[in-house]
Parts: sequence; C-alpha cells; structure tokens
Amino acid sequence: VEDVFQPAIAVFPPGSATLSADAVRYLDLLAASLRPGPGQILVLETTLGRDAELAKSRARSVEQHLTTAAGFEPDRVDVRLWMSRPGAPGASDAVDARLVLPTGR
Repeated sequence: VEDVFQPAIAVFPPGSATLSADAVRYLDLLAASLRPGPGQILVLETTLGRDAELAKSRARSVEQHLTTAAGFEPDRVDVRLWMSRPGAPGASDAVDARLVLPTGR
C-alpha cells in the first residue's frame, strides 16, 4: 500500500483538545490535499503519550472538523492511536495525517 504522510496537521497546546483558530485555518488550507479520493482513506494518527483520553480527543477534534466543516465523508476518515515512543517529547501534542492510496496505483 502506498501512502502520503503529512506530519502535524494540527498541534495542540498542553492539556487542550480544542483546535485553535490557527489550527482551523491550517486544516482548511490542507483540506483539498487531504480529501480522500475513490478508494482512499485518510488516517489521522497520534501517539497516546501520558494521557490516552486527551490524545484520542485531539484526533477526534481534527476528524470532526474535517467531516463537518470540510465535508469529508465520515466513513473515509479513520483515527489511529499509537503507543508513545520513549524519548519522544510532546509527541501526543500533534495529530498527523496519512492518506492511504489504493494498491496498484
């Protein structure tokens, strides 16, 4: 499977899962390039860090914005949470995106 990775499509301040105005503007700018085409899925990824619920809420905030404000089809956006890596400070402060392309492209 071929994919396109876009790191840190949304960065959150410590303890918050609310998208800032800057994050919303950035997501709106990226929306066209992140929108899944036929057979594609947009995977939103973050690491759990020390607060799994906060990490999940952050990824869900990005998902909600893309499906409501940008009109992405909800069944074409997937959230994945990964275990944090030792020595990766602040890794769960950002949500990354991976556009998974259909095989055979």
